[in-house]
Amino acid sequence: MNAQKTALERAFEIARQGRCAGIEDIRRQLGREGYNQRQLIGRALARQLCAIAREARVVSREDA
Repeated sequence: MNAQKTALERAFEIARQGRCAGIEDIRRQLGREGYNQRQLIGRALARQLCAIAREARVVSREDA
């Protein structure tokens, strides 16, 4: 865990990496890294993170 980053900032980084399938995967990764997941609340935020993760997965497949 990076003490300088919030869980929300780290969630967006994780989503951009393209290794998570959805919000639950992002939450699990945050937990493994020691972040508190209380900031990840709300349907709009979940949709946004999922869309970023989905796009990142598509881009990573195209690069492979």
